[in-house]
This record gives sequence, structure tokens and C-alpha cells, in this order.
Amino acid sequence: INLTNDQAELEVARLGRIHVKRDHIRRMYRWGSGADLVYLGPNGLVGWKEPAAVKLWHDEGGQPQTDKEGSYIRGDFGIPAQAVIEFELFWKNKPDFVLALGVEDNDDEAAFKRSYRFEVWDNELVLRCELGREADVDTVQSIASGSGRVHLVAYLDQEKGRMLVYSPNGKPLSEISVKPRKPIAHPGIRLTNRKGDVRLERLRITRWDGVTPREVYPDKVRLHRTDGSIVY
Repeated sequence: INLTNDQAELEVARLGRIHVKRDHIRRMYRWGSGADLVYLGPNGLVGWKEPAAVKLWHDEGGQPQTDKEGSYIRGDFGIPAQAVIEFELFWKNKPDFVLALGVEDNDDEAAFKRSYRFEVWDNELVLRCELGREADVDTVQSIASGSGRVHLVAYLDQEKGRMLVYSPNGKPLSEISVKPRKPIAHPGIRLTNRKGDVRLERLRITRWDGVTPREVYPDKVRLHRTDGSIVY
């Protein structure tokens, strides 16, 4: 109903009129029918599988978490060939994790290496992919020691072998491109904790039209219109 520098005034069907502090709002999406939304979570460990007989991951307030070295969870969340994957990870100690997008629904390590992976290398978070004899690696951001978090938005086109990574406010951070021998897409995600601890706090998967996001002024409040134009 109204948006000021301090608050947003909303009319909500079941709650009536409510006021939300402006600094508590990160983003508002046009919902429509919700047809573009594939997955919104996490919802605890629902949909995730562990290879070990002994469960090494637990549900921390609806968020998968572990501090067991070498453990991982894998889930088929229906990632389409062209997808936008927004995720947020948190850790208490220096992280050492791998988040792989576009994995098969099995524990084949060769297939895992063909996925699009976020990995911690020393004090950097890198993006990498290996398809046959081709490979590409790019730095996403620095990772400091101690507790921290990372919140990123990945635009993934598996059939063309391309992934773009942006900050939540629209700043481009990284890009890799590895042309596959034949177009193929896998629907799964795998999160591995090599050392330390890690917790998945956010995972949102939507369909993508394949169009590269427009360049924006990331520090300015803006409205993205349905025709692709941007109003600040």
C-alpha cells in the first residue's frame, strides 16, 4: 500500500494491514501464479539423503547442519536446465565446504566432478567445473577465518555449460563457461563438509529464461519491471 524510507505498509489477506521496518526487507518478489518457483527452503532434512548409515547431519531449526568432517547430503530438488539458485551458508569456524549444483541422484564421484561447484580454497571461495578435458575456475570472494556466511545468487545453464554468480543486490562476482559435449541437465544438489562446520540457511530455486541479468547500481533501491526495464 505504501513504501517510505522507514517502513512498508502491507495489506495481507489473513492478517489485515501490517507495518514492516524498511531495514528488515531484503527483497520483494512478484508472485503471480508462482509458476517459476521450483523449490523454497530448506525444510530441515526433508528431501536430503545421507550415504552413511550413521546420520551425521541434523536439523537446526529447519536448517541442515553438521560439524562432522567428510560428511555430505544430497537431494533432488528438480533443478531445471536453466535455473536461478539462491543460497545462504553459515559457519562458526573457518569453513571448508563444497556446494555442488547439477548433480546426479547417486554417489558416483566421476559424475560429481562434472557438477558446478563452489569450493573453499584456503581463504577464497571459488567456482569450478570440469567437463571432459575442459575446465574453468574463477574466484567468487575472499573467505575470512572464524565465523561467517555467504549469500549468493547463481544463474546456471547446464546445457550450455555456463554459470554466472551475483551478490543478492545484483553485483556480478564470478562466471565460468565449459561447453559440454552433449546438452544434459541434472536436478540435484550436494553439500559436503570437508572440515569445520556448515549450515544451509537458505535455498531458493526458480526457472531462468537464460537472459543475462542487466547491469545495475547494486547500492540503489530499484524496481525490476516485467518488460526487463529497471526503475531506481
